[in-house]
Amino acid sequence: MAESQPGINLLQYIGVIWRRKFTIVISLVVIVASMIAFDLNRTKEYTSSASIQLLSQSISQTTGLMQPLSLTNIATAIELVQSSQVRTRVALLLDGRPALPSVKEVGATEILSISITTTDPFLAARTANLYAKCYIQFTFERFNNQVKNQIATLTEQMNGYQNQMALIEGEIAKVKNDSSTLTGLNSQLQQVSGTLQSATIQMNQLKLIQAQASAGAVLITPALPALNYSSPNLTQDILFSLLASIVLGLTICFVLEFFDDKIRSKESLIAASDGMP
Repeated sequence: MAESQPGINLLQYIGVIWRRKFTIVISLVVIVASMIAFDLNRTKEYTSSASIQLLSQSISQTTGLMQPLSLTNIATAIELVQSSQVRTRVALLLDGRPALPSVKEVGATEILSISITTTDPFLAARTANLYAKCYIQFTFERFNNQVKNQIATLTEQMNGYQNQMALIEGEIAKVKNDSSTLTGLNSQLQQVSGTLQSATIQMNQLKLIQAQASAGAVLITPALPALNYSSPNLTQDILFSLLASIVLGLTICFVLEFFDDKIRSKESLIAASDGMP
């Protein structure tokens, strides 16, 4: 091996690659063939996806009306689909441990895609649909309980307002000629009465929401058994192995060339003889 060589230009690089072309070809054939054989013997996996459209379940504490979905609501829904609460329900229906879902928002929409990957295409589709169904059922029950709790809290507040009004009316009945006291009591009565009226309106809205109680989503596209497997991806793996084999082949070529002491040109001869005639 020569210790010093003149600078290598592009043509010399091409020459090295051409001389070692069989090394690259062998590397390419071996790696690509190995990847194909490996993929053909791998267990096939199938992916099925169900789509749900999220619905708002946020009730304003002041107005009692439904609020639009926020980005936080969507992120929470994604986590909830993958939560232990929903997965436990799916496990009971499957009578076994279900695969973990992959949940993604479809673009900038309120639609979620729930994907399941298993070795059985029919099981993948069934599991994805069960995750969607159990999420819908769970959010329906949670929302219904939330409304019931708000109605119970509001009922207790309204009873308190009514008791206050009864006490104030009793005080008014006792007062006879003290106009300033009557004025103050009437003002308090009107204030509590207005608060009770607002609470009554909110109660009616909550009861309407309870009567029309909806889940946190609706199923818009059920999962179907996949006709083709999703893994392994033979095309992607072949492209990757082609790139890897070319890189490896070129590396081997230049390593072999570096340790090759053969004289292949006049310039190499001059460099090897230190300029001696």
